[in-house]
Amino acid sequence: MNRNLLLFASGSFVSLIGTRIYQVALAWWLYSKTGSSEYVGLFMISSFLPAIIVSPFAGTVVDRHSRRNMMVVMDILRGVLFMYLFLMEYFSELTMALLLIVTVLVSVFDSFFNPAVDSLLPDLVRKENLVRANSLYRLLKNLSKILGPALGSLLLKVVGLAGVILINSLSFLISGIFEMFIKVEEKHLKKVSKERNMWQDIKSALLYIRSVRFILVTILVIAIMNFFTGSMHVLLPEHVSKLGKSEWVYGTLMSMLSFGGLIVTFLMATIRTRASVKTLGLNLVGYGLAVFVFAMTGNHWLMFAMYFLIGIFQTLFNINVITLLQLAIPEEMRGKIFSLISAVSFSLLPVSYGFFGFLSSYVATAHIFITTSMALIAGGVLISLQRFEG
Repeated sequence: MNRNLLLFASGSFVSLIGTRIYQVALAWWLYSKTGSSEYVGLFMISSFLPAIIVSPFAGTVVDRHSRRNMMVVMDILRGVLFMYLFLMEYFSELTMALLLIVTVLVSVFDSFFNPAVDSLLPDLVRKENLVRANSLYRLLKNLSKILGPALGSLLLKVVGLAGVILINSLSFLISGIFEMFIKVEEKHLKKVSKERNMWQDIKSALLYIRSVRFILVTILVIAIMNFFTGSMHVLLPEHVSKLGKSEWVYGTLMSMLSFGGLIVTFLMATIRTRASVKTLGLNLVGYGLAVFVFAMTGNHWLMFAMYFLIGIFQTLFNINVITLLQLAIPEEMRGKIFSLISAVSFSLLPVSYGFFGFLSSYVATAHIFITTSMALIAGGVLISLQRFEG
């Protein structure tokens, strides 16, 4: 692992852990304070709604400036913001309104940080190591998802909400310090036209997407995948319950999903592999077949096995698709296009949750999951037929 990637990975892991600890602790604290899930839902909406609005514009800013500096600034800003929140809680001045404002601001800062990460990563490693680098970042995310909930609930008991907020603040500040020492030549700065305004930049990105069939089809498939797999997120508890299974089965399914993703990211981060369109298509077909078998069975052991495979194929797709897009998109347009993809993905989530939540009153969850599997398989076949140039 080269020095730049080590600094990037170290900073990312610290901030990812801090964020997951804070998210879990905040959700539990909100519910215990208010006794209502409505506040938890409100904060969840405020954590992704601003990103839908800001992301397209954030991408143009990311492409016009140093992406490394953008990451540093966003980490420092988030660290300072949470330090302020810590002081308010420490002196018993914290209010729901203030928490909501901070959540919205953090979502805005995330909209600048995330495309900067996806755009900078290809500049930190050689092309042949890009899959491993993306796998490493995904591995750190999966580890934070596993460790965060356990640490969040424990730390909330030990140090309270103020302590958890302080830990999150320090994690962002430490991450920003790590990123300051990344030394990289950002060639996109020489190619970006600063004479165009933001609207012209966004228009140029949309025209480029339309002109490159692989990118256009891939974004379409990502949108379809996010919409249909939203059914799995919102309907899984109902599906498990209607099969007469306990909450233990539901919890184990979620663990198997994380476990599958963790294993495959570890392997991909240690073994040199290359992404390809055919592999990407097979990832989605495998994902769809696993969902199909899951929908057709009532045996919880087979359900566990299928969710383990879903975790594997889902993660493989995420790693390969980001790698191929990083290679296919010109370096001076990465921020804009990744931001547009994020905006599309985020905007489809509430639509998906609402639609499938309503549909489940009239259609069996198993039938909805089968439809999801067919959509995934169709997406895999469609993407396999594309020609990649990158």
